[in-house]
Amino acid sequence: MKTKRTLQALVPSLLIPLLVPLGALAAPSITSVSNSTLSNGQVVTISGSGFGAKTTVAPQFWDTVENQSAYSGLANGATVPTGSGKPWETQCTWDGGACVKYSTTASEQRGLSTATYRATSTTQGLLEGRRIAGTNKIYVSWWWKPGTNPVSGDHSSKFIRLSSSSDVSNKTMSWTQMHNYIYRSDTGYCNNEGWANWNGNVGQWNFHEVMIDGASRTYSLKINGKYLANNSSWANCAAFNFDYVWMIGWDAGGNSPPAITSWMDDIYVDNTFSRVMICDNANFSSATKCEMQIPTNTWTDGQLQVTVNQGSFPTNSTAYLYVVDANGSPSASKQITFGTSSGGGTATIAPPSGLKVVN
Repeated sequence: MKTKRTLQALVPSLLIPLLVPLGALAAPSITSVSNSTLSNGQVVTISGSGFGAKTTVAPQFWDTVENQSAYSGLANGATVPTGSGKPWETQCTWDGGACVKYSTTASEQRGLSTATYRATSTTQGLLEGRRIAGTNKIYVSWWWKPGTNPVSGDHSSKFIRLSSSSDVSNKTMSWTQMHNYIYRSDTGYCNNEGWANWNGNVGQWNFHEVMIDGASRTYSLKINGKYLANNSSWANCAAFNFDYVWMIGWDAGGNSPPAITSWMDDIYVDNTFSRVMICDNANFSSATKCEMQIPTNTWTDGQLQVTVNQGSFPTNSTAYLYVVDANGSPSASKQITFGTSSGGGTATIAPPSGLKVVN
């Protein structure tokens, strides 16, 4: 009888893995792309499996600078407008209020871009205030170029602050030139501060990424495809939702912070880790340059569409397409080639229907 009861208890546990959908266990897989030669601005279909669902297809926010209608008609060097109906709520509030400019100077552009953000010799080259729909996850990527080394000196200066819109200044994540941390005013530091210097390239464009999971209380940071923090725990604090970009750019502080010239472009914000990227290496972990592709029209477990963003990849160059799922797991790569551009500038998308944008 004891043997029989043991088998009765064991058999259900053996069957459990068989009852879990295979898509929930497997990383995304790309079987085909509607075009092997891609053009900037082109809409392409990617088929495969394990993509998962993306309730709101478009990213919560995609700012290439030139795709913002609020900047239409701005002259080169004009102050970036902020406030109601604009992409950002405020800018540079602690250093005169007009630090970030609109630049169309050709030598300052990245790849096919025709406009970029520029902040000249300031400690406050930043944009402030962008709220998204909260889901317990936030993903932010952007390109940033410093004219001088941001690490030198005894200061604490931030590249980004993310917050809960319910308590912006008291529930925050900060990434500085020397460390990174999450903080709650009612608890203190939520993790052992990650002491790690910014290791990007001075005088060049650098791809920054932030991924925060408010449910599991972990976060990751990457520069040019390499982890600066990888699934760092902030479990010392009660969980809270990150749904607000408090600031992004160069927020210098501490002892004698440097006033630097910097540029910023292609800011991508979403409330899921699900995304599509085109990178410079057939191995995702070895990639040093990735361009965000813009989900468009549809995203199902087996098929999705993106508007191609060629970014800084040269025409006729070879690159590698990836689909990343909601857990942050990438597919194997699919090789593509960039052909003739089908439109000037970085890919622009129309707002998705039924999505309320909160400023």
